[in-house]
Amino acid sequence: MTPNRPPPTRPPFRIGDWLVEPDLDRISRGDEQRTLRPRATELLVALSRSGGELAPTRYLIDAVWGTEFVTVNALTQLVAELRRALGDDPKYPRHIETIPRRGYRLIAPTSPAEPSASESGEGIRFVLVDENDSEIELQPGTTVIGRSPDATVRVETSEVSRRHARIVVADHRATLEDLGSKNGTYLRGRRVTGVVELSNADEIQIGADLARFRVRVIDDRTKTEHSTS
Repeated sequence: MTPNRPPPTRPPFRIGDWLVEPDLDRISRGDEQRTLRPRATELLVALSRSGGELAPTRYLIDAVWGTEFVTVNALTQLVAELRRALGDDPKYPRHIETIPRRGYRLIAPTSPAEPSASESGEGIRFVLVDENDSEIELQPGTTVIGRSPDATVRVETSEVSRRHARIVVADHRATLEDLGSKNGTYLRGRRVTGVVELSNADEIQIGADLARFRVRVIDDRTKTEHSTS
């Protein structure tokens, strides 16, 4: 296991009247809030990086699926899913324009946005401790565990998926979610099938026995550190 420091972050940004929070896989507009699948988030981020210019089909496939082999049809379906989330009409697009046989273009204006104070998790810190007792402080937002070079916490074995699992720190809480990995993610000995909240001294397993981590919670508001013993 090799930690990358500092952890990469994907700051919030706006597309039209939508606030996009990539680390939370979430878009919101006023009181309306929608959760995206991780791949839909990756697609939206890739489109935004093109700055209103054409994003070629191959570029988008590589950005979302990496080295996995997928067909153009998979991208087409994911674009349709993202359009539904944004409330976009492909015939009269306001967000994503199709460039036939070439790719897609984000036509809504984009701008940076600062995360809200509640998302920072200020006052409570979460630390991940590996089997060698090395500590990785979990930053506000998303920590990805996997074998990808871009993963925040790398587990370098072929049995671990590129993006195996993620921990999200927000609103003074930390949650764990498996990202569709082949060998699964386990918390307290049980396979994770949804989003689960983490508590002090929790043990996380990647696969049945590929890597183990412990969670340590530090409350700076009371200067109290919870013991993991």
